[in-house]
Amino acid sequence: MTNIILIGMRGSGKSVLGRKIAKTMKREHVDTDREIEKQERSSIAAIVKNKGWNYFRKTEKYVIRRISKFDNKVISTGGGVILDKENLHKLKKNGVFVYLEGSAEVLAARIEGDSERPDLGKEVAELLEDRRPKYEAAADITFNIDDETEDFKKDRKEKARDVIKLLEVYSPEFGRSEA
Repeated sequence: MTNIILIGMRGSGKSVLGRKIAKTMKREHVDTDREIEKQERSSIAAIVKNKGWNYFRKTEKYVIRRISKFDNKVISTGGGVILDKENLHKLKKNGVFVYLEGSAEVLAARIEGDSERPDLGKEVAELLEDRRPKYEAAADITFNIDDETEDFKKDRKEKARDVIKLLEVYSPEFGRSEA
């Protein structure tokens, strides 16, 4: 069965929604950043600080090569996965791309104070402006994540349910799932 690949900027909820979608659809969740950290036995921030972005991207490419062979998974990718055409090509062979789109304001608020991740090096708005066309070009489905209430647990459940509904419309393969 086809993988569900979540793409989008840091702060868009790829990991959180990925876990919820996977649980609801009874699929395994794979987070590429967590896979990189396991492989390197280090946090993403430490990898980038100690070895640089180029090393991180090479490691990410290796992990994507391995993960792209999986089947029937929900895969949460790092925000920069779309910067490498080979990553996209490998994942697209057996995956539907869901772009979790968010405004720069919402994304910036969500990642503020996140010391576990490397500094983006640019303002979120600039980075989003640069990456948005790449996300949009790769996406099979786009889902906006901006609406939020104070009940984050309920929001996640509803957003996961809404993404699953879009997947069901996209392809009958994704069948009926109850959130």
